[in-house]
Amino acid sequence: MNRNSLNVSWVLLYFYAGIAVIFTLLPVLMIFSFAFNSAPYLAFPPQGFSVQWFAAFFQEPTWIKAAVRSLEIAVATTIVSVICGTLAAFAAVRKKMRYGNTISIFLLFPMIGPHITFAIGIFGIFSRLNLTGTTIGLVLAHSAMAVPFVYINVASRLSTFDASLERAAQSLGASQVQCFLRITAPIIAPAIIAGGVFAFIISWDEFIITYLVADFSTQTLPLRFFSGIQYGVDVTAAAAAVLVLFALARGIALYRLTTIWIIRGKRG
Repeated sequence: MNRNSLNVSWVLLYFYAGIAVIFTLLPVLMIFSFAFNSAPYLAFPPQGFSVQWFAAFFQEPTWIKAAVRSLEIAVATTIVSVICGTLAAFAAVRKKMRYGNTISIFLLFPMIGPHITFAIGIFGIFSRLNLTGTTIGLVLAHSAMAVPFVYINVASRLSTFDASLERAAQSLGASQVQCFLRITAPIIAPAIIAGGVFAFIISWDEFIITYLVADFSTQTLPLRFFSGIQYGVDVTAAAAAVLVLFALARGIALYRLTTIWIIRGKRG
């Protein structure tokens, strides 16, 4: 293959990649046009520029309550998922557990299995344990979905971690706790942060499990979205969706800045 043919191949590759990105982002861009539209209904093209729907979001107590509830559950889910996922990764990678590969498959099932099947199973168990309609039940259900993302990030980092660094620290008198805090944790911190960001996003956006487990008193933002469009189109939902997208973008940016800071700190 000559150089001209290679250049044409790369141009076509970038062209198709650009089409795929546009096709994926087009629904998101449409949300922005709806949120800043002055019309009292979803209309495209926009009939004018207005921020009235953002004002309506902050003036409606049900939206604020749902957003705060989602934030509380997402933060709690992140903490539980990071702890459980990190411990599971250490057990699977460091301890070389018997049937470790089989256990890993079961840990990853919520991520690769049918979502609705997992949600129905969660509902069946939690209804018997009287956990439906409770904040604890939602946190546990969301954590079951989020733990695999923490596990796979931390396990992949631990698999390439040089354990001789810990042995060298222990030979110099450091305890296991000191080794973890000063050696292991700073090195695997980007993987833990990445898993935590994924856990937060999953809990923040989760609808199917929340729909089965929650009730009106534990209504989250996705459920409020659903109720806003179930019996009509509430344009405030478009403004709320834009705010959610900004929150997710800030979370991803924070993760990126944190990893850069950790890497620069290690080099310094």
